[in-house]
Amino acid sequence: MPHSARSSGAKQPFRGWGRIALMAGLLCLTFTGNAWAPCNLTNTAGGTLTFGTWVKPTSGSNTADVTTADVRSGTGTFLTGTPVHGTFTMTNNGGGNCSGTLTITLTDTGGATGVTLSNFHLNYNGSAITNGQSGLVLPGTGGKTLLVGATATFTTAVTTGAAQTPTFNVNMLESGHSATNNTTGNSSITFDVPITITKVSDINFGTCKTASSVYTMSTAGSISATGSGAYISGTTSAGNLTIGGSTTSTVTLSVGNYQANGGPTPSNAKGAYNGGAAASFPMTVAAPGAGKTLLLGVDLTTTGSEATGTTFSPSFDVTAVYP
Repeated sequence: MPHSARSSGAKQPFRGWGRIALMAGLLCLTFTGNAWAPCNLTNTAGGTLTFGTWVKPTSGSNTADVTTADVRSGTGTFLTGTPVHGTFTMTNNGGGNCSGTLTITLTDTGGATGVTLSNFHLNYNGSAITNGQSGLVLPGTGGKTLLVGATATFTTAVTTGAAQTPTFNVNMLESGHSATNNTTGNSSITFDVPITITKVSDINFGTCKTASSVYTMSTAGSISATGSGAYISGTTSAGNLTIGGSTTSTVTLSVGNYQANGGPTPSNAKGAYNGGAAASFPMTVAAPGAGKTLLLGVDLTTTGSEATGTTFSPSFDVTAVYP
């Protein structure tokens, strides 16, 4: 009996160590599985890098530059639009399996004939960085923001009208496991021809009576007067301008800078574009292409104290811009 009790007690420790060894083995397998989980970098494009509309070169090449603060510059001629930087949100969904630091590199990938992107301006996590800079802090699951500006160099090969979409690659490289992410970035730039205004003839009121009056010249070239004012003689005509420019983009016409001359004061100009009805300014009109006629009328207010036998030349400005 005593011998049997000792034998039974001697087996008990062996079973206990066996259970401990089995648990240790399971824990080891679990830790090994986590160690090999991938480092997962992601990059989501937000706002598009936008350059606006620029004049197509007639020779050679020009540049358009937009910074991360939306400051515009360049050797080209800017026409219209609102230049805006591009945005990306970079994240790390690998948790502790990503380690080390981050390198960000941008390269041009084409996408638009005659346009090349270079000199990338970058702001990562609130600070300016250089293209290809390493040692950057890794993003977390909440993400960090990358702002992108660039210089677009464009040649005579660009097309006018529709917006062009030059592309670039954004590469993220994590130093701990050499994990990478490549994301395509898009930009937008439009090209067109400059607007031209050519004066064919001035407005002509002929000879009118010296009086306190408002003389009105219509876009059809007819004159009328208020009060005791009256047309006396001579040739009368509306103003005649030729507007030229884009074959695809509308144009906004406006007037201003009314200037009196020795008494008569101009105001309330009207315009008739491409054979249309007279309308007040500003007006948005169809693309002028090689040239469309703008006829001008205006009011002239006289005081009656103007010197007789004198020719007066009041004036105002006509401005044409792309919207």
